[in-house]
This record gives sequence, C-alpha cells and structure tokens, in this order.
Amino acid sequence: MNDRVQKQLDELNKRFYAVYQVKYFEHALHLTLAGLVDPKAALVPLLEEQSIPGDSAAGILRIRITTEDLEEDDFRKSIKLQLVHLYHHSLETLLRLFLAHGPGIRCPWVEMARESSIPKFKKRVRDVRAMGAEWTGVNPEDEGIPYVFLPAEPTAERIPYLTAAKQWLNYAATATLDVFAYNSFRHGLAVSAGEAQLGWYPKGSDPRERDDAQPLIEARGDAIGILRRERQPDGSYHWMEETRWINVPELVMITWVAQKYIQAILTVGAARFAEGSLDSLWLPSYTPYEALKHGQKDGIRIDRFTIQLAFVEVPEQTVSDAAEPGQGNRAEPRP
Repeated sequence: MNDRVQKQLDELNKRFYAVYQVKYFEHALHLTLAGLVDPKAALVPLLEEQSIPGDSAAGILRIRITTEDLEEDDFRKSIKLQLVHLYHHSLETLLRLFLAHGPGIRCPWVEMARESSIPKFKKRVRDVRAMGAEWTGVNPEDEGIPYVFLPAEPTAERIPYLTAAKQWLNYAATATLDVFAYNSFRHGLAVSAGEAQLGWYPKGSDPRERDDAQPLIEARGDAIGILRRERQPDGSYHWMEETRWINVPELVMITWVAQKYIQAILTVGAARFAEGSLDSLWLPSYTPYEALKHGQKDGIRIDRFTIQLAFVEVPEQTVSDAAEPGQGNRAEPRP
C-alpha cells in the first residue's frame, strides 16, 4: 500500500470515529420511552409553534400540533413498534460494526460501505451465529473477540467478559437472521400491533363457560403480528400468521446492551486507528441467558403462536408442450 492511500485511510478513520453518533440508540431509547410514559408531556414542546431552520433553498419549517384529539393508546402502540424497530436495528448495527473491526482490516468505514451484498452479509452473520458459546482462546473465532472488544491480555478475570460478548453476538445474529420479523419492520412496516391472549386450560375448565377457569399455561399482553412463509419439501411455500408477544423491559434492556457493545467497539477502534483513549471502555459481564432469566419465574414461557393459513404458493412448473415458446407456466397461489 503506497503512502498516499495509507494517508487517505488514516484521514477516513479519524473522521469516522470523530463524527460517528456513538450514543444514537441510547438517545433514541430515551426519546421513545418519554413518549411511552407520557405521550402528551413528550409532545409539549410542539404545542407552541416551533421554527426549525433548513438550508437556504428549503427555508424554515414551522410546526405546531395539538394533543386535544390524541389517542394515547394508539400513540403507545406506535411507540412499542418503534422499540421493536430499535431492537432489531441496534443488533444489526452491532454485527456490522463487529465484522468491520476484525483483524486485518485497515479502515472499518470502507469495510462497512463495501458490505452491500445481502446474501454475503447473511453468510457472515450465520458464521457469527455458529460460534462456540464459550471463549477458550483455542476456537478459530476467539482471536477476533478480544481484538474487537478488549485489546488486552485475556486473563482469567477477563474471560467472562469475552464469553459474554460471544453469546451476545450469537443472540444478535439469531435475531437478525429472523428475516420475516426484521424485514416486516424495515420494509413497509408490514406488522400489526395490539394485545393478544392465549391459554391452555384443563379439561372441563373452559373460560368461555366458567369465570373462575384458570389456565395451565398462558400468554397475554402487548403483541405484534407478522406474516411469514415456510418452504416445504416439494418446493411450495406455506404461509403462516404469527403472533409474537413483546416485553418492553426486555426490548429496552437488549437495545441498551447492544448500545454498550457498539460503544466498546468504537472505543477500541478509535484507540487503534485514531489515537483515541480506552478510559471509557466498559463491557457487560453477563450473558443473554443471565440477563433474560433475571426476574422471570421458572416454567414454560410462550413467546409466539403460529397459525398455518390455507394460502399456498406453488413453485414454477415445467413449460408444457402447449405453452407458447418462452412463456413459462406459474401456478397461481391457491387456497
């Protein structure tokens, strides 16, 4: 690499760490939670006309709203959808930053911009998901964990932090590869939000007939609905309607953890590429299992419920002899 290229990479690195919005997800969480706790109070600054300047061509945006007709329940549904979106977005950002800061990379900004192929990115995420659960120092991927998160001798005291980092990366990869949930938020907000309830009751204890009926297992509360499809052995796709219960404290906690790992990656990266300081470096020592287990009762937990629809997509069929040349025959989705 010639001196001119190296100088440009050094300049890109300095700008990247200088301007990266390190606390984006923390700030987004604070704003979102303010709206969840008290929608009207969160909107108070907009009750009086506010002027937001733009560039010389755009002029000034003047905005004023009223909360007289605000439907707070509907507003909170939107807030909860925003929390789910922040959850997915923060986990993907964590993965992209991790992959862009591995050994041998000279400019993480270039590496992130280069990763424009969705299939290639998903392949790399599957590799992250396949990593071992424990940091031992002997697994092939173990070199990259301290390099990215904790550039110091991996002493016995530091191993729990490295193990926790591997397991959080695994969690982030699993959530990101859940393409139907993530894409439903990213592309067109193709989700429904509301409350849902599901229960299994003992025989002879039908809640539609008895007010005192008690379920053996129950899930209730805030939920989102998505559509997804599953490929069958014959190549067809069966469509499913899936209800997923959401736990606001969990969403906030996991997004906050992702934010802390993002900060750690950027702190270490700035120290390596831009003469930054490691004084603010902090890593969680707990695993996803330990974090999600805290405060939960033992037993079976329902987090989703799926109903198979009668809607089936049939794969493309072979062109028949009677078909026009060049015209394939794709069967219509059938009930």
